[in-house]
Amino acid sequence: MIVGICFAGDRNDKLKWIQHDLYDKLMVRLFTYSKARYYTAVRVLGVETELRRRVSSIKSFDHRVLQEAHDKIAAYYRFAHDPRGQMPLPFDGLSYEEYLMRGWCMFFDGEVERLVEMDEVPRTILTAVAYQNTPVGYQSEDRLMAILTESYGNFDSARWNDERRSQVDK
Repeated sequence: MIVGICFAGDRNDKLKWIQHDLYDKLMVRLFTYSKARYYTAVRVLGVETELRRRVSSIKSFDHRVLQEAHDKIAAYYRFAHDPRGQMPLPFDGLSYEEYLMRGWCMFFDGEVERLVEMDEVPRTILTAVAYQNTPVGYQSEDRLMAILTESYGNFDSARWNDERRSQVDK
């Protein structure tokens, strides 16, 4: 995950670093949840597809294929759910970091479950991974980002990407 500013007011660095630190653990769920949904569909329909054959042989993949999607979901979470340093009462014995971590993980899992219920999303994610670093894979990555932008609205993506790049360049 790239830690940077994705929209005006995106200043909760503690939450950004928690999202960064959980990236490896959570990002792969985009693939595994999509795979489970797609496998169920092909089993129910009684068909075998080229995509299923390709996916079944995947043991690992280039995480960067889904990084932009993960980062868009993370930015949306910060935009829509950032507590901005406040914790709800009662505190339930959690530290602020534990509260942020629990909230982010719960949101991410629920959001991925919601997204893969859209028929196009699992196929798009699996195609991006199965055809990683090829024109077909890049096209699927772009389509996934378009779906997320449709779902969340646009964070002014040109400025969003420029600001992310400038954070990396520093």
